[in-house]
Amino acid sequence: MDGGESAHCRYHNEESARWHCPPCDLYLCQLCKPKAAQLPMDVTCPLCDEPMRDLAIGELFWITPHKHLSYPLAPNLLIFIATLTLIGMLAPAGLMLLVFVVVAFLACTWIGLHVFRTSSQGQTNAPAASALANIKTLGSFKPFLGATMILLGLVAAGWWLVPFLFAPLLTLLVAALLPASLMMVAITGSLKAAFDFEGLYQLAQRLGMAYIVLAALVLFLILTPATVLVPLTAVTPEWLHRGLLILLQTYAAILIFRFTGVALFQHQRILGHDTNLAPGQSMDLPEPDDYEPELALSTAIIQSKEGLVKEARWTLGQMLTRHPNHPELNKQFEQLLIDENEYKELTSHINRRLKKLAADRDQEKTVETWMRVKPTLGKWLPASGSDRHWLGYALAEEGQEREGLRVLLSLPKDHPKYQRLSEACTTASNIMEKSLGDNAGAEKLREVVRKKIRGRHSTPSDFI
Repeated sequence: MDGGESAHCRYHNEESARWHCPPCDLYLCQLCKPKAAQLPMDVTCPLCDEPMRDLAIGELFWITPHKHLSYPLAPNLLIFIATLTLIGMLAPAGLMLLVFVVVAFLACTWIGLHVFRTSSQGQTNAPAASALANIKTLGSFKPFLGATMILLGLVAAGWWLVPFLFAPLLTLLVAALLPASLMMVAITGSLKAAFDFEGLYQLAQRLGMAYIVLAALVLFLILTPATVLVPLTAVTPEWLHRGLLILLQTYAAILIFRFTGVALFQHQRILGHDTNLAPGQSMDLPEPDDYEPELALSTAIIQSKEGLVKEARWTLGQMLTRHPNHPELNKQFEQLLIDENEYKELTSHINRRLKKLAADRDQEKTVETWMRVKPTLGKWLPASGSDRHWLGYALAEEGQEREGLRVLLSLPKDHPKYQRLSEACTTASNIMEKSLGDNAGAEKLREVVRKKIRGRHSTPSDFI
């Protein structure tokens, strides 16, 4: 929102901060939280795991409501309030006054629609005169008018018919429903959605405490104009009392639309709605396969930089259970284990990783993974004979013939009963002969196979 805080990311000094964690005094940019701005969920701090403030929306409306009190005093809105007040004071009683009430209600709702729209898009300034005269918004005005007329009509009817019985309850009910109904009309473009009570409840539930405060503000603004003027009823002329009531009610109505629009803007991610889209259109949310690994990687990198290595390992480990094949997640996790000299956990991870890559027949990632961890693992080799067979074959196919040969030649000694040992030795002899030019060694290996392993050499296998 315009007027948001200006700060820079702790880890990208040239980038403006988007998120802030007050307890940790941590500012992060969108590079640190990739795609987070598109997600309908709280962005959590990588250090304390508490929700971070979105600096793009400024202070939450219910923390600093006083900042919005001067909004209706903008020139365009002030002229409208003054004009309405003056006409209301001069309107004669009877039919003309009734016509004025209807026209004033329509005019207030029209102005309210534009106040709501601009506020829900993060604008701090009141709508310009040209925007207020834009008839292209007439389509969205109808459901907006319908929702407002029905709900506020209930309040008016309650105070007129049974002021001391049902009126307070109706006012409380309308204050609870009005913000959610206006938001649902903005999101769906449908009047029917304004009275879908299950949808209204879900919307209010997602906003949580912010919605309770918003409803309380609306209740206060509905009740205040008439309540404030009660002591003046006996001492002011009827026309003056009417004018003051119109002035206060119009001012309060604009504030209701303002607060509701700001609340929608500040919680649009939570609601999964982009206020810049036309009603009925939803946000284009990224797929979990796209954003989950990126967010986890960024979080783990920040945790590592802050010395929270165990937390970084946990972050990556949890995400690897959901995305076991993600190359960058695996690479970062392996590097953390290497940096911390966690040899045992590293070998366990590599065993699992190679088994999965063997099942997927992914030669390139197999070799990339192995060559990255080999300097740390030294002479260690995968525990499974089939995994070694795959590893040796993949290394040879990807241009690492000597390392592939080393892995394959370990099989007769470490796994003499491996069912495909004959095939593995044949592959090794072919590497020696064709890639390394060691014809004598290749023939010697074939002789060993002929003498010590029953049966004939395997024909083409799944690996080839």
